[in-house]
Amino acid sequence: MRGIGLPDLNEQIVSLLPYMAFAGTCGTALAAVLWRKLQATRTALENQREAINHLQEGFYRSTLDGKQILANPALVRLNGYRTEQEQLDAVKNIGAEWYVEPGRREEFQQQLFERGRITSFVSEVYRHKTRERIWVSENARLVTDHHTGAPLYYEGTVRDITDEMRLKETRDRLEKLAANLPGGLFQIIQQDSRKIAIRYMSDTFADLFGLREVAPDKILKCITSRIEPADLKRYNQAFAKSARELTSLDQQIRYTGSDGKKIWIHVTATPEAEDDRTIVWHGHALEITRQKEIEQRFEHMANFDTLTSLPKRSVLEDRVKAAISGCNRRGEYAALLFIDLDNFKQLNDTLGHDAGDELLRQIAQRLRSQTRACDTVARFGGDEFVIVIDNLGTDPELSREKAAAFAGKLLGSFGESFDLSGREYFSSPSIGIALIGPEQATLEEILSRADSAMYQAKKGGRNTFVIFDEKRENSGAIANYLRELKGAAGRGEFHLVFQPQIDGSGRISGAEAFIRWEHPEHGIIAPSDFMPVAEKSGLLTEINEWVLNQAIARLASWQKDKRLSHLSLSVNLSVQQFSLTGFPERLKELVEASGIDPDRLTLELPESLLTRNMKTVGNRMRQIKKTGVRFSLDDFGTGAASLASLNHLPVDEIKIDGLLVSSIENDDRSRSMIAGILGIAHALKLHTVAEHVGNALQHAYLRERGCDGFQGYHFHPPLSADVFEAVVATRPRHDKLPLAS
Repeated sequence: MRGIGLPDLNEQIVSLLPYMAFAGTCGTALAAVLWRKLQATRTALENQREAINHLQEGFYRSTLDGKQILANPALVRLNGYRTEQEQLDAVKNIGAEWYVEPGRREEFQQQLFERGRITSFVSEVYRHKTRERIWVSENARLVTDHHTGAPLYYEGTVRDITDEMRLKETRDRLEKLAANLPGGLFQIIQQDSRKIAIRYMSDTFADLFGLREVAPDKILKCITSRIEPADLKRYNQAFAKSARELTSLDQQIRYTGSDGKKIWIHVTATPEAEDDRTIVWHGHALEITRQKEIEQRFEHMANFDTLTSLPKRSVLEDRVKAAISGCNRRGEYAALLFIDLDNFKQLNDTLGHDAGDELLRQIAQRLRSQTRACDTVARFGGDEFVIVIDNLGTDPELSREKAAAFAGKLLGSFGESFDLSGREYFSSPSIGIALIGPEQATLEEILSRADSAMYQAKKGGRNTFVIFDEKRENSGAIANYLRELKGAAGRGEFHLVFQPQIDGSGRISGAEAFIRWEHPEHGIIAPSDFMPVAEKSGLLTEINEWVLNQAIARLASWQKDKRLSHLSLSVNLSVQQFSLTGFPERLKELVEASGIDPDRLTLELPESLLTRNMKTVGNRMRQIKKTGVRFSLDDFGTGAASLASLNHLPVDEIKIDGLLVSSIENDDRSRSMIAGILGIAHALKLHTVAEHVGNALQHAYLRERGCDGFQGYHFHPPLSADVFEAVVATRPRHDKLPLAS
């Protein structure tokens, strides 16, 4: 604002006085004219002074040497005084007393006398009386004599811009902060008219969305045009809900940058309603392309078998349920074939696991070659495969004939040998078939029927197939087996074996406990052979209870022996046992009665548990964890575990799936997944154990990438309690365990 020249009016009045005196000698008429002119000038002067006094900005006049001679009320208040006279009396040297920065007043005067005026001269000053530091913006002009041009004084205005400067400082700090944060910051506003605009965006936000060269009025249109249409629709719906309910916005979108590269961006924002009903979203945008790639790899790893690339059990179950639903809806039939390889264990024992893995890969390829695009081929686990063939028609007998013809064709394909590193090998399957029809059968019932038929195929001489027929089911063999299993615990036929777990330095840090059934006629029976029968018969809870009791008792005995007191023990916990009513209380009783350190007891959970309601599972885990025990997620990489579940469940440890470990030498994807698992585990501060470590190469690869613990035949097979304790007790804890050759 330019100064108002009050002295000019005074000069006019003074200049009129001689003429008024002369007018008095010339006549009253001329005197009256001059008097009216004098009165008008005086009125104008008073009006201008009144206007200055009511200015919101401070107004001043100073002599050429810097002494203030006039200050309006706004300037008086700005300097902390009550009256103009109080300020004029107090100010002695405006340059030395007002400006914070030395020499700033000299810069002001130099510009003023060189140019004759100054506009928006910003300085940090003191409120003269209180010495509070504030920021002001000055405008000033040099007033000169009308006749000679000589400078007389200068005048100007002062505006307090402290809030503006603080806001600018805040914005500058915010930009510096944003420049050092991943992603970018932004503010979006929506007014009553529902018009949306960007109020603020950091430079990093502009770089992320490729907006540097985009005109401000084109920014929103540019952003929306580059978002994937499906994601944009979902984002707009979420944005509308956020505006309506004032809830936080949290969306992941696929975005095409200005360079044509497709990326993932995670957008989060919190809405705030202002007084004028404008809504402001304070938000953050972060590129998550790498994270999404890892999640997608883990999703693939969770849904597809690493060794054979076939869908896993979780995917199979979804597809069987879809087949059941389709058959019920259309009145049609489908079939599920449960395939178990004959004598596969013998192959592993004679030629090794590498040969077994290669056979599984070739069998997977052969099974796919025999099926249609609409059929499903999945690896059920171990040497078991499942095929679902759909669209068999509405006639049950004809559907049975089609399923039988397909099974016969499948058996025929196994007549061709497999090439295992130059060695010709023949394998045969036992196949159980269950029809899926319009009746309301469940997934569990279908699988149980096919499994039962497969056992009948085994009993019938193997390398054959059996179609489940409930009316003709011969359950005598299973019944005999079941009768013997029922009394096994009471007869003392069960015992535990312990496989050592090795830490990073090669020392035995603990063990995993496994149950074995020592049958008086058939010898040692592995859990994989009798636990499925136990699960079908309802004996699983009783057996699991026996295992847990024995494991805790064994751990308690170790803690009393100084040579063994450092050991920890891992025990498998089934889904059924985990969900059992009263299990947390029972576990607490066992732990307290035994006196063990619960931190040395690890309960290993199957990944299939994570397909259930995550909130329920999490609450159950936290309830059990109050006992003080640790949780391990078993066979990680083969099931339903995800980054989200690891981050939200009280898991202490993950065990890398043995199939991944066994593929280290010949599968780049397995190596990449293991490296990713270890990286994520370390980021989440989870302990890692690799199981089924079979050779020095696998051990070295895992150890180099930071795996914490190891377990497998490379170190030791499962040992009886006496042998395991002897191995540990006869070697001082500071000695490393020799690695098995």
